Amino acid sequence: MRIGLLEPSILMSKKFEDRIFAPKELFINLADGLVKRGHEVYAYSASGLNTQAQVIEGNKILENNEFPSARDVRKEAEILSSLTTIRNHFEYEIELITKAFLHAKQNNLQILHSQSNVFTHYFTKFVDFPVLFTLHDPVFPTNTLEYFDLNMFSDHKYLSISNSQKEHYKKQMNINTVATIHHGLKIEDFTFNENSDDYLSMMGRYIPEKGFSDGILVSLRLKIPLRLASSQNYKAVEYYQREIKPYLNSGKITETNFLFPAEKNNFYCKSKLFLFPIRWEEPFGLVLIETMSCGTPVVGYARGSIPEIIKDGETGFIVNFSEEDKRGDWIIKKTGIDGLCEAVERIYSMPEAKYKQMRRNCRAHVEKKFTVERMVDDYEKVYRQIIENSKKK
Repeated sequence: MRIGLLEPSILMSKKFEDRIFAPKELFINLADGLVKRGHEVYAYSASGLNTQAQVIEGNKILENNEFPSARDVRKEAEILSSLTTIRNHFEYEIELITKAFLHAKQNNLQILHSQSNVFTHYFTKFVDFPVLFTLHDPVFPTNTLEYFDLNMFSDHKYLSISNSQKEHYKKQMNINTVATIHHGLKIEDFTFNENSDDYLSMMGRYIPEKGFSDGILVSLRLKIPLRLASSQNYKAVEYYQREIKPYLNSGKITETNFLFPAEKNNFYCKSKLFLFPIRWEEPFGLVLIETMSCGTPVVGYARGSIPEIIKDGETGFIVNFSEEDKRGDWIIKKTGIDGLCEAVERIYSMPEAKYKQMRRNCRAHVEKKFTVERMVDDYEKVYRQIIENSKKK
């Protein structure tokens, strides 16, 4: 197949390599996996992208510079800085999207798969080949521009990344979801460790939805060390200043900045368990399969995709968020913080042989369900079906 993969976000560039941006790794893994299968693959994305696909890159000048807009010269300095960044990012993405559609049309590509960006939808009416979109976010509130955009283009072809995400979109808007494909990773990039050190771990963006405050409460209540990892740029936000920073002097909570692959691997594989007390409908949670691939079990709330990824009692424990929000009859009967604490204590009290078996279960689960090879298999099937259906029109 002749396939185009589009990820126009400027966050794909080396300038932002110390930012958490999950679609980047997924995009590269999918591109390389498809090339390995013998497909002709074009990656429309940032310059210098480390992939075996043929890269059609964005504008390097816009990638590495920010130009002030003449329209903003009279605005307040803080607002000006924000608007300058937004305008430059939009300019970069529109230029790359335009380049992608022109190239795809001129080279007779059979399908274009876009990872993000609402602007891409407007270009579909100018081409004859099918365009597929991946949904990466939970359903947006109805009073937002993002909800309006998706609703306006609800008849376009979408891929969900979990069944939970698909169901939530189905309930709130009539999105044309053609398939659900779970993420996969390169299992060889993650080192399995049958043993662990004595600490809990959490990784992600410092935002309320990720539940860092709940993780901190668990650590302090049980007097077990907790290590946090996130991007430096999130430390300026109010949530970090209010809910995380004050506890860094407790003697139990420590943090590190963005972790590159080798550091991330070490962070996961030495952890006793990974906490994921999310406070939203998590669409997937790439960190879950990363940490399990190293053998580290997960304790998390039963929200979003978590029950699709974690095997309760085998690769960790699933905990109901509250007495009012029960989503399953899990092994741990307590809810909320109490439930998280019970799950952590249960793992800590396991005989060594049983705990090591749980770590082996984690690795085996990822090897069976969440590899790049399985993910590429699924995408190939969907691409072929969409291409075949487009020929019938």
